[in-house]
Amino acid sequence: TDGISRMLSLPSASLVDGAGSFENPLRTVQTLPGIGSAWDFDSRLVIRGGDPSENLILVDGVETHSPYRMFGLASPFIVGALESIEVSSGGFDARYGDRLSSVVHVNNRHGDRSVRLAGSGSVGLLDSSLVLEGRLPGTWRGSWLAAGRYSFYDLVAGRVLDNKVPRGGDLYAKVSLEPREGRRLSFFGATGTERMDAWESDDPSESFALRTRNQTALASAAFDATVGSRAAFRAAVSYSGVRDAFEIQGTVRSDARGTTESTPSQDGFAARVGYDKRVAVRDWTVRQELTVSATDRHVLDFGLDAHLLRTSFGWLIDADRLEETVSRVLPWPYAVPGANLPERLDSRRNGSRAAAFAQYRPSVVSWLAPRIGVRLEYSSFNRQLTVSPRVAASLRAGGSTRINAAIGVYRQSLGYEKL
Repeated sequence: TDGISRMLSLPSASLVDGAGSFENPLRTVQTLPGIGSAWDFDSRLVIRGGDPSENLILVDGVETHSPYRMFGLASPFIVGALESIEVSSGGFDARYGDRLSSVVHVNNRHGDRSVRLAGSGSVGLLDSSLVLEGRLPGTWRGSWLAAGRYSFYDLVAGRVLDNKVPRGGDLYAKVSLEPREGRRLSFFGATGTERMDAWESDDPSESFALRTRNQTALASAAFDATVGSRAAFRAAVSYSGVRDAFEIQGTVRSDARGTTESTPSQDGFAARVGYDKRVAVRDWTVRQELTVSATDRHVLDFGLDAHLLRTSFGWLIDADRLEETVSRVLPWPYAVPGANLPERLDSRRNGSRAAAFAQYRPSVVSWLAPRIGVRLEYSSFNRQLTVSPRVAASLRAGGSTRINAAIGVYRQSLGYEKL
């Protein structure tokens, strides 16, 4: 536990060897105090009562809007490339905003500069991975790392679940340059795909096809520098994108699960169901941070970040309706849509949000680490400028015991990227 930032940190060794994690780092995170899952075997984090959409998950400082795979059962992170995962489980400081519950930092390591080329791989029950790394060629000072993971959930769990399991893979690459002492330029990119094609025909009265498609992309360029002996500066530009599609076509029973009929029949009747949903998120971000140690006992943090968002959410329902169904249930995966839902939805929300923060971290005594900060945020969706003051402290009570307290204002904007 870092008494200043109040983050719980899991190093790479614990992420690899976590019992029962199936090499899923987010399952290991759920062993930390105050952190659980939405339901058994789920990777989605529920932190101190918060909803999974209320967690800010950053991969090498880039916000990811799709941190889960296999409908939430798995994660896209490659264990062999990880350095650590850090969690601020509530009461996080003014450097981060637009979330209510927590901040999760997924930190991938830099490549090994001591060798020209090194590699490692693993084959597990549900996936396999390969990591390659080394120093940069020629006279360049720096390192590179490339990693890939391929999942074969469909070959293992698919036999049990009638092939209703997606398959996919993830690629990650990171290059770090050090042109001079105290300067570092880092580039990284990550992409992942997941797809499922399933057919249900066990029930004589039901026959339908399920198709899912998911694509994610992350990219970042960051510059880190020390300014003199008492300041550190970081600037980064990044992109985070998601494209997600779900489609169901076929015949189901009208009294299938999820419907709320006012007068349900004994056996129901065959109904044609057709539902096509599309979600897309494109997020361009600029972020700058400056940390100044005025003296050995006084530290100041300043920074700003800005997001340009292009998001859309829509569906097409081209099938039978239950006019007596008054609920707004969508056909996931077996229900027949109700009459209250529109046949076509095509909603696009484009906008921006920006924030600036300042924070003071005095070192009062060796056993007390307070933080006093304020965050200013603006969102084009509601055209409001908000102020969020925050105060927190971490008290060392001896040994490995820490007492943390925080009070402040936390806000989260609405948006399709939260879905």
